[in-house]
Parts: sequence; structure tokens; C-alpha cells
Amino acid sequence: MVAFTLLLPNGAPPTGSVETTVHLGVEHTERLRLSLSVSRGKIPALLQVSHDGAETAFLSLPESWALQEVKNARIADVPADAPTFGFRRWHLPPGAILTLSIPSPPDGAVVNNPSRVPLELRVTRIDLLHQTTERDVYLTTDQPQKIW
Repeated sequence: MVAFTLLLPNGAPPTGSVETTVHLGVEHTERLRLSLSVSRGKIPALLQVSHDGAETAFLSLPESWALQEVKNARIADVPADAPTFGFRRWHLPPGAILTLSIPSPPDGAVVNNPSRVPLELRVTRIDLLHQTTERDVYLTTDQPQKIW
């Protein structure tokens, strides 16, 4: 099973800048509840990821997203595969919490679940500029899920 991510332009808004959407891949063999918390509004943005499964889940994220912190696990227990096509595949063991910095936050994000096993996404979006927090829960099996 292979999961990959890529940064795709969605077209140019009236300002002339290009909007971007990042595709994140999640691989797992059992039902999984993945928690994603993203704080945006300052550079870099931060993403915190954890899951409640009993297995190691694999997350494909852009190579430029740098690991900042690991909680509830040793750093050695959270390896990342060598970058491929500009993306890195992280091994997220049960109970571990990763925090990554996002140097160029995308305008949108989509989670892909190529595993065909149900994936519950618990997403928290924190907007530091407007001081707002939004929480959503999504259930996905085989369709990409836009999370912001």
C-alpha cells in the first residue's frame, strides 16, 4: 500500500497569488481515530497529530514540514522515511503525539485514506489572527476529505 502527498495549485484568486491545497496521506490496517490540530495565523503554522489505534499509523506529509516535538514516545520510535517527490512518510506509534512546523501554510488541506479501512478524523483549526477555534469530526473510508 502506498500513500503520497503533493502540493497542488487550485488556481489564482483575484489578487494574483496562487492558492494551494496540500494532500495528506494516512495508512493503517485497523479502524483509526486520527486527531489533527492546526494553528495558523503566524509563520510557521503548527500541526499536532496523534491517534488512538493499537498499531503504528503512517502519515505522508510535505518534506518541508519539520518535526518540532514528540510526546509520549522516544524520537527513535517515530522515524520518517527518506523524502520521495518532496514528501516524507512518518511512522506514528500508538500514543505518540507529533508536532510539526509548517513554514508555508497551505490555503487548504485534504486527507486521503488509501487503506480502505474507516478513518475518523478529529480536526481542530485554531486561527491565531481572529482568535477562533473550530472543531469537526469526519468519517472517511475511500474518498478524500477536505479538512480546511
